[in-house]
Amino acid sequence: MVRRITRKAWLRRLILIGWTSALVYNGVVIGVALYTEVGGQTTARGWERLQVGYEYFAQDFPLGWKIQPDLKIFLKHLGSDDKTLFFSSNQDGLRSSTLDEGRSLIILLGDSYVQGYYLYDHETIGARLSFLAEANVINAGVGGYSTDQQYLLLTQLLQVGNQPAWVVLLFFPNDLEYLEKSQAWGMRKPYFESSEGEIDFSHVVFISVATGDYVDGFGANDQREVELCCTYELLNSLKEKIATACSHFPQPFETIRVLQEQIANVKFGHFAYQLPELFYRDPESYEEQWDRFFQFATKINENGQREDYRLLMVFVPELAQVTAAEKDHFEPQRYFLSGCAERQLDCLDPHVDFIERQQETDLFFMDDGHFSPAGAEFLAGIIHRHLESK
Repeated sequence: MVRRITRKAWLRRLILIGWTSALVYNGVVIGVALYTEVGGQTTARGWERLQVGYEYFAQDFPLGWKIQPDLKIFLKHLGSDDKTLFFSSNQDGLRSSTLDEGRSLIILLGDSYVQGYYLYDHETIGARLSFLAEANVINAGVGGYSTDQQYLLLTQLLQVGNQPAWVVLLFFPNDLEYLEKSQAWGMRKPYFESSEGEIDFSHVVFISVATGDYVDGFGANDQREVELCCTYELLNSLKEKIATACSHFPQPFETIRVLQEQIANVKFGHFAYQLPELFYRDPESYEEQWDRFFQFATKINENGQREDYRLLMVFVPELAQVTAAEKDHFEPQRYFLSGCAERQLDCLDPHVDFIERQQETDLFFMDDGHFSPAGAEFLAGIIHRHLESK
């Protein structure tokens, strides 16, 4: 006897299949979103961190900008009266360091990686290097600085009587972009004039601007409490990811692509390369920018011979380079080492070490590209071992 399925039964089956498919689809979308938020990825958002960046800077002559002097920022969680000191600067607008008598001095130059975006005071490269080397370390890193500003800041630090045994300059690729420019990251900066490619170190140009081009409304000894609530940020991020995936319904292949992209970001991060692809294939195409950089490096090194300090330069790898290590995007590092050797400069390229350690733990905040606490500590250890070997 053959049972005939009625039209009503077929309709029930279709509804059941439709509901099941919808539940599976939504379950997969929500599951991937949850996984990408809590699947072990190190993110600045997930770690409840603050970027102490341009909104906390003050206009400065002749550096362009600096961190607000005597600034203290406390992090406080919603619903709690407890607060923790997250960031502090000294009277000179540098991220504070403990300077003890009888210890040798290291001056650490660089940009936001040295300043320590998203890191507590004790987690920065400078703080970790101070602990490892049992030395005083001046954290002279300021977000957005290029090598010309780092040179000017070092000159200021030497003029007020600091006598470092070492100056450690951390180079990051985007430093090359602004060496001839009067503006960077939306802010005015100094630059040095040059003639026939040779920098005139006696002539620095700074185009002053009216107060207000910088957010500098904080006063000396300013103390601020920043209240964080990771739950709110997490929910917003989840909603955004779910909405992105669902916007492609009913395009299954496009939905799969979006989900794959979200999963890939957990493992590899999504921080883009700093410079165009040509820079990584053919760094010599940036020969003029490299030449200006090496002129500053050579000048700092020559000043060290007079001031009795030694210079070490370190090429900071990008997150995109480290997590896409199956691709050879390290021509800039090789060009850097070649230029150092030609000029007899002491230089380090730690990208191989970073690739190996990144397989064990996230050395970067994967949603941003700056160093995680593990990354800052790892690089501090590499620098310390190099200084110890000299």
